[in-house]
Amino acid sequence: MRARTSAALLLLAALAAACATPASGTVEGAVLRYGYAPGADLAYELEAAMSLDMTAAGNPQAAGAMEAEMDMSVTGRLDLAFAVGPTPDTIEITIAQELLEGGARITTMGEEVLIPLADLAAQMEEEMVLVVDAQGRPIAASIDGIALPARLLSGLSGFTGGQMLTPQQFGPEFPDTPLYVGASWETDQSADVLGLPFTQHGEHEVVAEEEIEGRHVYRIDSRLTTGAIRTDLAALLAALAQYPEMLGGSDPAELEAGLAQFESMGVGVAIEMREATSTMTTWFDPAAGIVVRAALDNPMTMTMSMRGIPGGDVEVIMDMRSEQRLTLAA
Repeated sequence: MRARTSAALLLLAALAAACATPASGTVEGAVLRYGYAPGADLAYELEAAMSLDMTAAGNPQAAGAMEAEMDMSVTGRLDLAFAVGPTPDTIEITIAQELLEGGARITTMGEEVLIPLADLAAQMEEEMVLVVDAQGRPIAASIDGIALPARLLSGLSGFTGGQMLTPQQFGPEFPDTPLYVGASWETDQSADVLGLPFTQHGEHEVVAEEEIEGRHVYRIDSRLTTGAIRTDLAALLAALAQYPEMLGGSDPAELEAGLAQFESMGVGVAIEMREATSTMTTWFDPAAGIVVRAALDNPMTMTMSMRGIPGGDVEVIMDMRSEQRLTLAA
């Protein structure tokens, strides 16, 4: 099964670039707005790193096979092109990601495997086309020509101008009130995606005015806290089976057969994504209405409790941390 996690995150991240309202000016106390509009093209240099530490306890035989470590580091380029949408008051955004350098290392059961850049690119380089309305709400989307289901998009509606439930790449949601150095605001979002209730609370502050490559920018610090999520494997697979487009060509019948086998064996897997707080710094050009630079640190911890396995239960803990740095290309 080809992982679609990167595509889903890219879909959410793209919503941050969807506001088509022109910037309101550079004076102190201005109402900030994203200025992306049809005809615009933007390119960002990307630096990304991710580490994963998976440990297990309980059934010795099963636990040993589940422990793993991974480290990945890549550089790349993210291209965004904006065009008039298919209906009035909509905008179409084409997002393409290209990896340039890097690789990954995975260690399992004492053996180390190196993943070359070409293999990472085969999984991560995807082109996405997103159509949003004037407020940035998603109307339609496709990844590598495969349309995403409308029900999935509807669960993401209302996340405009930087609003999303996983930390975004392009900047925070701005309020309707003027902002200046020292000004702070909060945001709250919620949605139901694949049957899972997501919530996120954001705390944002304009901390400084700076100059970057001749641009006058506001530096904005954000803390984004995503609430805990609890589910089980059966419910998650059942929800995913409703969207065969997201299975990367895998047969939904095979997914159902695997789930039935688990259930017949009496095996249960409880999953919990713990509450996590990400930090983001955004350098925003208020005159142009664009993000010039962004830095994101995103920790995440997930636990899986596996019951009914022959030989004893297993508790798996996955600690993951990802870092991203985006810089507007010259």
